[in-house]
Amino acid sequence: MWQLALTVCFLTLFDQGTKFFAQSLIPDEGFFLFPFFALQFFLNKTFWGFSFSQAYYIAASIAFLAAWSAVYYRVLRSSEQRPYVFLGTSLLLSGIVSNMIDRIRFGGVVDWMNFNGVGIFNFADVFIITGTVLLAWYFFKIDQKKGILKSN
Repeated sequence: MWQLALTVCFLTLFDQGTKFFAQSLIPDEGFFLFPFFALQFFLNKTFWGFSFSQAYYIAASIAFLAAWSAVYYRVLRSSEQRPYVFLGTSLLLSGIVSNMIDRIRFGGVVDWMNFNGVGIFNFADVFIITGTVLLAWYFFKIDQKKGILKSN
């Protein structure tokens, strides 16, 4: 359990550090590093385009963390080694925690990586997406091995 906590803390600190540097070093207008990628500071006060109160974000994040704690206890603590579950859970939890810290501190999430046509985001968003994909892939593979899912 301590390995998960340590990994989540490290990844959260990494994301918070990049957000600090983004706030400190990126000019208001931003700048392009490549034709398709720009560094641009943006305080995102919405959740996927929806506007909610800060209390909603905190409550939703706590509920999500509690749900993933249950998943961790049930799945990760079993006798088998499951590196995809460990990594996926670590990435997912650190992304949630880091974005929750932003919402509490700033009233929104600090986004700063702008891929033209994709959107503006941060490492916590990348962690959440990557962790979700890893966990979905792992559980899909496990279900296939148990014969729950039938592939054509």
